Amino acid sequence: MKTNLSGLLLIISIIITSCNTTNQQAKTDLLTSTNWLEETKTVKDGESKWQEYHSFHKDGQYSLKANEMTVTGEWNWTDDNEIYLQFKNIEIEGSENNLGDQQNYYIKILEVSENKLKTLERFEGDDWDSGFAKERNFKAI
Repeated sequence: MKTNLSGLLLIISIIITSCNTTNQQAKTDLLTSTNWLEETKTVKDGESKWQEYHSFHKDGQYSLKANEMTVTGEWNWTDDNEIYLQFKNIEIEGSENNLGDQQNYYIKILEVSENKLKTLERFEGDDWDSGFAKERNFKAI
């Protein structure tokens, strides 16, 4: 009886682990399948509109493009619905600077589909319930 119970517990843990891996792989596939444009970015600076294009790549690379600025970095899953994002470099009009570890933050994936991404984001030193976490909505382009 103990052997059967141990085997059953082992099978259940394997199933749970594989389901979590499959779920996270599906989220990764959706997240990396397109570039994401923040829906609410309509701030105008003179004549130009500020639009942010975010790209998550399967190899863990990340990029953000806005007007003449490009920020690159790395991302990885830290939990089932949470990403840790490290900004590495910023390039503005051809001039590149290393950012070090000053602008790292966490992203909770609240919703991801083929055409919508909804996140909750916080800087590394903040807590999710600190009041500084910001909800953002993106559309696939």
